[in-house]
Amino acid sequence: MSEAESTALPENTWNPAAAAASLERWQALCEREQWSPDDKSQNLITRVFGASWYFTRFIFYRGQDVLTCLHYPDSGLDDASMREKLLAAMEIPESEAALEQLRINKNEIMLQIFIGFLTERLNQRETEDALTRLAGHTLGIAIDIVFLDNEDKQHFAVLGMGRMAGGEMTFGSDLDLVFLYPGNSDELFTRLGRQVRIFLREIAAMSPAGIMYEVDTRLRPHGNSGVLITSADSFARYHASDSREIWERQMMTRCRPVYDEISLATGAWQGILPCIYRDYDHALLRDAVISMRHRVETELGSPREKFDIKRGCGGIMDIDFITHYYQLAFGHEHSDLQTQSTRTALIAMQALQLLDDETVNDLLSAYDFLKRVETCMRVHDMKSVDTISRHAQANRVIARAMGYHDGPDDADTEQFMTDYQSWTGTTRDIFSRLFELV
Repeated sequence: MSEAESTALPENTWNPAAAAASLERWQALCEREQWSPDDKSQNLITRVFGASWYFTRFIFYRGQDVLTCLHYPDSGLDDASMREKLLAAMEIPESEAALEQLRINKNEIMLQIFIGFLTERLNQRETEDALTRLAGHTLGIAIDIVFLDNEDKQHFAVLGMGRMAGGEMTFGSDLDLVFLYPGNSDELFTRLGRQVRIFLREIAAMSPAGIMYEVDTRLRPHGNSGVLITSADSFARYHASDSREIWERQMMTRCRPVYDEISLATGAWQGILPCIYRDYDHALLRDAVISMRHRVETELGSPREKFDIKRGCGGIMDIDFITHYYQLAFGHEHSDLQTQSTRTALIAMQALQLLDDETVNDLLSAYDFLKRVETCMRVHDMKSVDTISRHAQANRVIARAMGYHDGPDDADTEQFMTDYQSWTGTTRDIFSRLFELV
């Protein structure tokens, strides 16, 4: 790329080389098709080209039709507008075509959210909230399309787990789902199982319009060895059992109904809350949380030549595990702690004076920093990527995405790495102090 081409790009372009290459192709396409994007749209498109290969492909697929998302990037992100746009897919009678239109509409809304994030009109928390709401609406409408005119839908519910439950999804987040049914008919179980498999295949299908979502069902009772769809009673018995390990209780602090037309999931979830938020022996709880955190970090959080921002030392899971401990230790006394959100749990812990203001503020700032790194990494190809290189220069694009682009590239990238290690160091220091590991 020549110096002239480089200076023509917006200064805050994450990856100038990628942006320039795609921009040249886009301009040739616009000239051939006689499209006339305005300067604002062209600027936004260029920045997207430098940030996300996933959305670059989508823009070329949609062509001139995508310009509406760029002209009005702040509109249509409220719940009513999202649903109205997504529901348009239901007007198509053939299910495969309807699902393809749903993919298009979902990805157009997600592109709007990304532009909001890219231009800093949406902060990290607002971006995660919008992405989670979009996922919930898309999930429900995809189910409605797959189960169209099928009465079995009235005997079906879904629990969301993890980041979906907490309203803290990023780009590329999986949907962690548990499927429930009333459990009163083997025939119904068979039919619903067949429909759920169709749904899972369709929602994860890759097409020219992109993908809806990857789905993870491993958090269902008994994991991969369990049945795909569980009766509500079996789900309740499983999680009410005294034999459940602490890590399973931790997991269930991040659970809520996400598709529940007959309140089946709500009843099952509310029924197990007293079993999750019970009176634990704090010493045993502490030891179990520390042990599981050490196991995750040792087995999964130390890849060679990489920093794992999620599972590694001082990573996101340090903050998650701190909140898990305090929620389980004190949640039976304080209902404000019975939340699915890590951020909300920290704020509740602060209000209850379980942690001091400085500690909570440091954890919230570290959480926002690390989740922003995760967001910037994953939006490139909408994959659940959780690692960055230990070598600074390999992280130049991520550093620019994080806002480190005011000085020489080498110095900015080194500063990003310094700040990354500072925040993970602060997080691990707090984790060690709270769990008396120092």
